Amino acid sequence: MRKDQIKMRRKFTVVAVVLVALSSSSLVTGSPASAAVKAGSSCKKIGKTVVRSGTELTCKKRKGRKVWTVTKSSAPSATSSGPNLNVLGVHPNKKLACLSGTFNSFIDVFGIYVVSTPKVPKKYLQHTANVLAQYLDNDADGKPDDQKVATYIADNGYIFPVWTPSAREKFWEQASGTPCEDNVQMAASMYYLEDQWAFGTATDADEEAWSLEFDGNLEEVWHLVSVGFYNVYPKDFSDKPSASTLTRAMDKARGGKFMDPPSRYPSKAWYTNEEGPYEVQAHEYIYWALMSNMGVLSSIPGMCQGVQHEWKICTKEDLKAGDIQVYNLLNQKGYAIPTRIPDGNYKS
Repeated sequence: MRKDQIKMRRKFTVVAVVLVALSSSSLVTGSPASAAVKAGSSCKKIGKTVVRSGTELTCKKRKGRKVWTVTKSSAPSATSSGPNLNVLGVHPNKKLACLSGTFNSFIDVFGIYVVSTPKVPKKYLQHTANVLAQYLDNDADGKPDDQKVATYIADNGYIFPVWTPSAREKFWEQASGTPCEDNVQMAASMYYLEDQWAFGTATDADEEAWSLEFDGNLEEVWHLVSVGFYNVYPKDFSDKPSASTLTRAMDKARGGKFMDPPSRYPSKAWYTNEEGPYEVQAHEYIYWALMSNMGVLSSIPGMCQGVQHEWKICTKEDLKAGDIQVYNLLNQKGYAIPTRIPDGNYKS
């Protein structure tokens, strides 16, 4: 996590009813009901709601049996092809013309705009937009895996910039007194040249070898996507102190509840980030957990060893064995958490 982003983050269907039993024999492959298979747990608690592949399922009691009820399906039609990811010269919302003082390229990803400045080659902008599309539509069916998460991010004015540090300063200076000051938010960004990209850019000569293979978009773009989870599902994902499944799991992973990083973490801690206040610690914690869960750390030689000073869990199996609370949050509670590693080539 970059220190300059700590400040940035702080600033800031038709309805159908289809009854299905969890027996695989009761499900029709390819139908909305088949999403029940992906619910991650059996239908035991009446009223429990999960979302899988754009389908909302609620556990209900029917004729003496507890069954999943498909209460809402936003599954795409057979002709849905997802966002076209075309590069636009202006933001389509005329009320946000203030963006054009800094940015000259815009890509719409499910209503969320990835933007860049004149000095940034288009391939960088397009790569980031593709990573965002892959995070939001991880199963590549042409629709966000969780429409509520995507809608929250879009409706609350979040954009994702690909820019330079000087462009960042210019933007916030020019935004003062304009609609951009109150109607544009950023959770993270990517810097052209300064950050590490999948196709290689100039980086610090002292960087470890593994970092040269890592795509920084996997971290920074996830920080944007996770904003939706924090706010749409606060019971499980709130980043507030000990207020959710996520932060209670983090307290355990850090060896205690610390509002700011301690001078020395307890020896039993496996998450030992030394930068940022509590909320930022939560953002980094779920990021590392996701990287382990998707297999990123084990896919790049040397990466797991290279991050031991901050995160000590390498694989999904290690996560299950060493941090069962966050493992269950990511895998067993029915949330549409990405499982495929984005590579910047979105195809739906």
